[in-house]
Amino acid sequence: MSASDRLFIAFETPEDVKRKALELIAELQKADADVSWEKEDKLHCTLKFLGNVDHQRGWKVAEELLAMGKTVPPFSVRYSRPGYFGDSHAPSVIWLGINDVGEALRALVKKIGEAIDPLRFAREKRVFHPHVTLGRVKSTKNAEKLIATLETVTFSSEVYPIESMKLMKSDLKPAGSVYSVYQSIPLIGKNQV
Repeated sequence: MSASDRLFIAFETPEDVKRKALELIAELQKADADVSWEKEDKLHCTLKFLGNVDHQRGWKVAEELLAMGKTVPPFSVRYSRPGYFGDSHAPSVIWLGINDVGEALRALVKKIGEAIDPLRFAREKRVFHPHVTLGRVKSTKNAEKLIATLETVTFSSEVYPIESMKLMKSDLKPAGSVYSVYQSIPLIGKNQV
């Protein structure tokens, strides 16, 4: 057993959105680009990546997040059009967008940062862009065809309530990473009236 765990904080994607995302991936695969597509069990929204964390510190993170979850009410998101990071000639990540209904998601990310700040994790320098990673582009093979295909597909969803988040553990295996739940964190705060 390792002395540390590779941890990140995320929330799950609803099952019917996962199903539609897999259909979208199947459509994008027709471009025959060099992409490592995500499996169904990896379709989530990462709120913060923590990296390798020793066990004692990992449980401290879980404690802080559980306490924070008592003050944060559930919130809503809507999944939207796919997009990509990088440029159209050399994209790096293909993703499914998430609309932050009422800006509650950005507020949650800020609260997560504040809750674990005393544990001295590096602060994120990039602007938070809520998304579900669909695939990671490995080379420029057929990249322009992939982006052209991406620009023709549409995606929309209902509004979904997010009632919990998870502290996740990622184990690196020869066949790729395997995720497991380190701690589930219910969001049980009350909305201000």
